[in-house]
Amino acid sequence: MIAVQKDLTAIPASLKTDAESISKRPAKTTHERRMQVINDLAYPPTGQSQKYDERYKTDDIKTALNDIYHGKCAFCETKSESMHVEHFRPKRGGYYWLAYSWDNLLLSCPTCNTNKGDDFPLAEGGMKACFVNTDDNIRDINVLSGGYDQRELPLLVNPETATNEELGALVFTKGGNVSSSNPRMSQTISHCKLQRVALCQKRKDIWDDLCREIRCQALCNGKNKETLANAIKGLIMSFKQKSIDKDAEFLAFRKYIVVSTWIKDELMNL
Repeated sequence: MIAVQKDLTAIPASLKTDAESISKRPAKTTHERRMQVINDLAYPPTGQSQKYDERYKTDDIKTALNDIYHGKCAFCETKSESMHVEHFRPKRGGYYWLAYSWDNLLLSCPTCNTNKGDDFPLAEGGMKACFVNTDDNIRDINVLSGGYDQRELPLLVNPETATNEELGALVFTKGGNVSSSNPRMSQTISHCKLQRVALCQKRKDIWDDLCREIRCQALCNGKNKETLANAIKGLIMSFKQKSIDKDAEFLAFRKYIVVSTWIKDELMNL
């Protein structure tokens, strides 16, 4: 997971709540569904919600999220042919009023979305948010959930509001495993199953490929120290550049490699 910046003022047209927007489509239809859900005090159950589900999956929302997340899952940082629009606070987990709220929508791979489910654990002492149907709250509904964190004390980390302390507490192994001493980050890893075998293997492959390239250069240029040094320098610079490429998968792991002693240790062993 990495920090993701979302402009909360750049609300997709489908989600807007101002009078002019909800007087015409697409916001009009979405707002009608929003108010139906709010009046019912619940989001419809699976099998009865198709016309409701399609309103948070409109093209403008998916396009905006895809751009913000660079086509990657908010939690595991992988790309998938079928990305989901995910609700950080689950629409069926007691947060029905946030079903169409811009600050509650993330991009997620199907696996993380399924693993996360409708559970939204709070720390001891946290008080679950509730919604009061007022004109002000409806007007501001696209930015309401950010104000709930201090009251609720959620145990899951939202990449859009993650702190440097939380993200900096991620620890990886060369085998691709991930853990954290930060309670919220650790809970997120467990909740979304970010230790699943396929993810660990993909992260491991990144490190293994870099080591393989370094050793290959050592074999090819080992007799010429200057040529070898330049080749290794080029490899490392290329890897560092990839670690800040927002389109690349597993940036958290790549950045961890860069700031760790792994590369230095590998070169010492040549």
